[in-house]
Amino acid sequence: MRQITEACEHAMIRRRAVRELAGKLSALAGIDPYLAAFNRSLHKVSNEEGGEGLAYTKQIAHDLKWAYSVLQREKGCLLYTSDAADEGLGV
Repeated sequence: MRQITEACEHAMIRRRAVRELAGKLSALAGIDPYLAAFNRSLHKVSNEEGGEGLAYTKQIAHDLKWAYSVLQREKGCLLYTSDAADEGLGV
């Protein structure tokens, strides 16, 4: 989540950094499918210009902020989900 906040602080971001964020969010989307919707713009921007150079943060800021919100919401729930699964609640 630190990478998301750092990305939003700057006017431009390296496409390589966007690709890294997109990869991490893709992995987390396996746990929380809501993240997949916010990851599309990151993949698009990271692949423009052959994946090299800089991109304007405003192209992805909206989706980064939403992804951050989802992660903040899930931060408190993941432990509960894990505990519930251990108790045989099937979550």
